[in-house]
Amino acid sequence: MKTVAYVRISSAEQDLQRQIEDIKNFAKSKNFELVRTFSDTISASKMLISEREGFVNMDKYLLSNINVKNILVIEVSRLGRKHLEILNTIEKYHKRGINIHVKDLNLSTLDSKGEKSYLANMVISLLGSMAENETRLLGERIKSGKLEKARQGVSFNAKTTGYKKGPDGLPMIDEEEAPIVKRMFELASKSIGMRSISEVIKDEFCRDFKSGTIGGILRNPFYKGERTSKNINIELEPIISKKLWKNANDSVDSRKHYASRQYVHPNLVQGKIYCKLCDNAMHQVVILKARSNIYRCKNKSCGNSINRPWLQEVIKQVMNQYGKKTKDEFIRGKIKDEIKVITSRLNNIKKDLDTKNKATTTITIKYAEGKLTDDNYISALNKITNDIINIEKEKKFLSKQEFNYRISLKNEIEHFSNDLNILKKQIQD
Repeated sequence: MKTVAYVRISSAEQDLQRQIEDIKNFAKSKNFELVRTFSDTISASKMLISEREGFVNMDKYLLSNINVKNILVIEVSRLGRKHLEILNTIEKYHKRGINIHVKDLNLSTLDSKGEKSYLANMVISLLGSMAENETRLLGERIKSGKLEKARQGVSFNAKTTGYKKGPDGLPMIDEEEAPIVKRMFELASKSIGMRSISEVIKDEFCRDFKSGTIGGILRNPFYKGERTSKNINIELEPIISKKLWKNANDSVDSRKHYASRQYVHPNLVQGKIYCKLCDNAMHQVVILKARSNIYRCKNKSCGNSINRPWLQEVIKQVMNQYGKKTKDEFIRGKIKDEIKVITSRLNNIKKDLDTKNKATTTITIKYAEGKLTDDNYISALNKITNDIINIEKEKKFLSKQEFNYRISLKNEIEHFSNDLNILKKQIQD
């Protein structure tokens, strides 16, 4: 009698060839003619039997070769690890008169008359239930193992900047990278933007971090000694204090706030100004074409109003007087931080210019040696020249900006912005 065989392994590491040899020997012992062997490399718990390529191909073959009425398998679990799925498969082939032979049980699903073998079905049903339960227990053991690793802190992939995997598998501080991380948080806590932080880090540590990478580092509670893995909180040695982490993240959030929607005519005293005559709220009226730029009482019968630009100037004067008492040192510190960022960028520009000049020398030598054509030489030289021109423009702009900042340190400080959108945020508290 002709037969086909179905073999399955869960992963590439398992031995498929061994199963195939066992199937061949099984076929000989049954005096079957083995015409085709179909195989899958897939976990039975992850994919339905009807979705496995090898099994589907076997089914198509049996439909087109109706004289083949036998299927050989090494064990029940090769069909699947789900109880109902195994029984449905056996029933499907019983209706088509196809007998499934299981080697390790030495059982067949049909008897000599082509009827259901109830003993075989009972044993197979029992083993199918056991296989499904085994899969469930294995999944629980794997999950439990992962949770235990998480509890111990071993579940760590060593890709976190500032940390490395220790001999025991636990994260430990990387003494070379930790100062970089700490510097990022220090700069961010001073409301310095991501691009500017990148320039300072590149200048001070010769390491190039993209803005997105820095943002991810600043948001990671790992660095303040808090770590969550598999919903388990794990403590580890921090690189920075919790206070510095919070200050840095508050600054990042505030920068987002400042970048929010801007209004053409911001209302500095929205909801905070009331009519001295009738105690009703006053609202802003700005119609420049009609020369209206006032705060007007909402009580139409009152008609009281205040000049809006005048009130804004009064607010600025009061705030600057307050700022002179409380903010001089802070503001000067912020200006010094900006100078540091610009100085770092200028240092990096100097390195870039040195690189471009070396590149010019290199291509000139290659051209002289005949390694470059005229067109390639001119094209490369033009590109480097354009790069140098753009870099020099930036250098000139930054040098002027640095000069202005240094002058501002010597002058009286303007504590609040002339941009009303920003001023509103500065004074709202």
